[in-house]
Amino acid sequence: MKGIYVLAVKKLKRCYVGQTSDLRKRILQHANELGARRHPIKSLQMDFEKYGVEILKVYNCEEMQDDERKIYEKVVMMIYLNRGWQLYNSLPKEKWLVDSILADLQYRICLLYTSPSPRDTER
Repeated sequence: MKGIYVLAVKKLKRCYVGQTSDLRKRILQHANELGARRHPIKSLQMDFEKYGVEILKVYNCEEMQDDERKIYEKVVMMIYLNRGWQLYNSLPKEKWLVDSILADLQYRICLLYTSPSPRDTER
């Protein structure tokens, strides 16, 4: 199943937001890396060892195209940031760069909803 997932350390209000074309495989990969103490995100590894990590949320994106899913991942990151969470895979801290990402997201979302669908061009 394609989707967006959120791994969280609730006690610290920190999370990792990821997207994948195979949720089961990717989440198992995180679990195996954390269990073997070799996760590439060292701060996530340390927090896992101290507090544990849980799957906070899974969004089914089966109907989305890959580029739509990548955009939605960034939207989910921004939602968690706005709720006061810290991200292990954080967006840039520089305000101008965050503004640039948001402008890019708005542009891409606009394109997604204004571009003709394949059904429109079949007529």
